[in-house]
Amino acid sequence: MTSRFKTAIFDMDGTLLDSMRFWRLMSVEYLTAHGVFVPDDLLAGVFDRPGGETIRRAMERLGWDYDPAEASRELAERMQYRYARDVMPRAHVKEYLEKLRKDGLECYVATATPAPYATAALERHGLAGYFRKILDFEDVGYTKAQREYYPALAEKIGREIGECFMHEDAAYSIRSAKDAEMYVIAIEDSCSVDRREEIRQMADRYILDFGELL
Repeated sequence: MTSRFKTAIFDMDGTLLDSMRFWRLMSVEYLTAHGVFVPDDLLAGVFDRPGGETIRRAMERLGWDYDPAEASRELAERMQYRYARDVMPRAHVKEYLEKLRKDGLECYVATATPAPYATAALERHGLAGYFRKILDFEDVGYTKAQREYYPALAEKIGREIGECFMHEDAAYSIRSAKDAEMYVIAIEDSCSVDRREEIRQMADRYILDFGELL
């Protein structure tokens, strides 16, 4: 399959690293640190929505003003601790990256996490060296929820959409990639299992771990 492409692109959180549950719980930590009581109905769905969405809902319910961009930066800074201590790579990811290297494919990371934090997290597990570059929001200029993201990403790395394939875990990112006519391998993550069938239908291939691609 990889002979069709020149470039493999990877999401980081939930795809390369088993980290999404930490991001989801970090929203509760953020709210608690800012003196916000998190009601039971928001706690019940904390694993089903982005951390920023949990924060937004809690702040709107209270009628409090806050800066979403500043909240995102603080969440990322708090995640540094988890990246340094607790977050582990997905199963067989290093073996798969080694296979892609032997097959002559260029590899990139495209993540919403600030590039310095992402680099440190991947370096800890000996994964950073497999990637030509780690691109974050500042590099691409769009979020993965926007239809412009993947064309801009391909342009940034000097490739046509058809020369690239994407590895992703989140439904909204997979939808954007497919809207851009990019080939997508979806990997199941514990925070996305409730959308499994939706993701299966959108993705070109659905895997449980990277061992299936070896």
